Amino acid sequence: MKKVFLLGFLSILFVSCNSKTEYQTITVDNKYSLEIPDFMSEAKNLNTEASLQYQNVLREFYVIVLDEPKTEFPNQEAINLEEYKNIVLENLKMNLSEPTISPVEDTIINGLKAKLFSVSDNTENIEIYYQFAYIESNSHFYQIMTWTLENRKDKFSLDMDKIIASFKEIESKNRSK
Repeated sequence: MKKVFLLGFLSILFVSCNSKTEYQTITVDNKYSLEIPDFMSEAKNLNTEASLQYQNVLREFYVIVLDEPKTEFPNQEAINLEEYKNIVLENLKMNLSEPTISPVEDTIINGLKAKLFSVSDNTENIEIYYQFAYIESNSHFYQIMTWTLENRKDKFSLDMDKIIASFKEIESKNRSK
C-alpha cells in the first residue's frame, strides 16, 4: 500500500513539475487586459490603489497594475511618459532601502510607448527583484510592477516579461459601449 501511495505521489509530483504554465487573460474595468500565469490568484491587499493585483504566496511572485488618468495631473498638457517616469522613479527610490536600478529601456507595448527597467533591493534583509513598466496611452499612465525574491529572479523573469508584454489597453471608444 505504501509503495502504491509513493508511486502515485511521485507521478503527481513529476507531472506538476513538468506542466507548462498557461496564461489567463484578465480584463480590468473594460480599460485594459493582461495575461497572468494560471498559478497566480487574485489578491486584495498588495496595494490599495492598484486596479489589478495577483499573487502566488508560495512561489513569492506578485503583480500589480496602477492606472492613473492624465486628468489627475495638474499640468496635463506638459506631462509625458518621461516626466511620469521621473516622478514615479523618484518616489520609488524614496521607498526602497538600497535599490540597484537597471538602465531604462524605451519600447512599444501593443502600440503604446513604454519604459522598462528592473530593480533589486534589500528591504529588511529580504532581497527582492522587481520588473517595472510605465506605459502611456492617450488618456492614462499605467504602472505594471512584478516582483519576486532575488533568488527566484531567473525562474520568473520570463513570466514577468510575458505579463508586461501582454498589456493591452481597450480602446476608449469601446469603453462607452
